[in-house]
Amino acid sequence: ASKDVVWDERLLATISQTQCVTFRNEILLCGGSNNRMCFSFNTSKKSYRMICKYPSDLHCLRGHVVISCKQILHHKIGKMKIIHVCYYYHLAERVGRKNKSEEMQNKWIPLRNMYDDIIKLKNYYSGTRACLGGSKGNLLFITCGNCLDVVDLLTFQYIVEDYKLPYFFFFHCMVFHSICNNADIINNIFYLIGKNCFMEIKHNEETNNIEIFVFMH
Repeated sequence: ASKDVVWDERLLATISQTQCVTFRNEILLCGGSNNRMCFSFNTSKKSYRMICKYPSDLHCLRGHVVISCKQILHHKIGKMKIIHVCYYYHLAERVGRKNKSEEMQNKWIPLRNMYDDIIKLKNYYSGTRACLGGSKGNLLFITCGNCLDVVDLLTFQYIVEDYKLPYFFFFHCMVFHSICNNADIINNIFYLIGKNCFMEIKHNEETNNIEIFVFMH
């Protein structure tokens, strides 16, 4: 560890199996094993501060995943099957700023559709990984076990559900690579990396067709 970083021992004891995303010069640490607290580490000031806590009904965060979309953090919890969203603002943005949605800032709340219904996922996703893609940035790709789901965050509908992968993945690495736009064919390309397995998945937005290429097993 760098000598310039001042570690808080009390914090280190709480961030096992956390999920992290970056926001400007901050690293956001979101929950963890038997821990509902979320922290920000400022890389310029080299200091921590607490942001918020997950709702009290989320008892176990082991196996959750957090992804960022501009100023929105989407969180999927396996046992609850509910997407939670956090509208994150750092301190500089909040000072002297009044907004009608201020009560929604820096706290985890269930994601709702246009009818104010809570969005619930159909499967349990403990040990899952996910990433955002799509030509409009609206497609949520979710992998867990040997299943691939794709959810359109504009309509909150599954466009691919329970697509079977040739291998099982838990607590793996999932990386979005690119959107390949060629002759009006839009392909979302991402990679799965698990134990002894490296796989490329290509999703065609127009046809919803999925191609899988296994590089190593």
